[in-house]
Amino acid sequence: DLHTAYRRQRQMCIETDHLQYLNNLNKTLANDHCFDEYENVDCFKGTEDTDCNLGRWLYGEGAIEIGVLDNYEIEVIFRSLFEPHNRFHSVSQEAIKKRQAGDKAGAQVLVAEMKEISTLLTSKMLKLEEILQKLGLV
Repeated sequence: DLHTAYRRQRQMCIETDHLQYLNNLNKTLANDHCFDEYENVDCFKGTEDTDCNLGRWLYGEGAIEIGVLDNYEIEVIFRSLFEPHNRFHSVSQEAIKKRQAGDKAGAQVLVAEMKEISTLLTSKMLKLEEILQKLGLV
């Protein structure tokens, strides 16, 4: 139905959003011009955890949708998304700072951590979707 299609589309957008975020971050970290104080280059700066699609959903619509369901298991998974999602965004800021300080290797270590966090978030979202399907809610 339309509601199910909408939810699946939203989840795909959320997952794609973080992959695109990582891609933008990698492009910035690889571009020396982004870290040259004399260059005026428009480079990716990262965002706060409330500014991406997942963040807007977590702090807005998602909180309402999940709260209405009044299901403990779903609420636990939903609440478990906040910390890694916040970490994903804070680590991206750390990676940019390391790169600005000339620590390219350190920045790449943080990008690897972000990939792990992104994988974790995706698995949690899939688990959430699976439970919602079992309950006939999607």
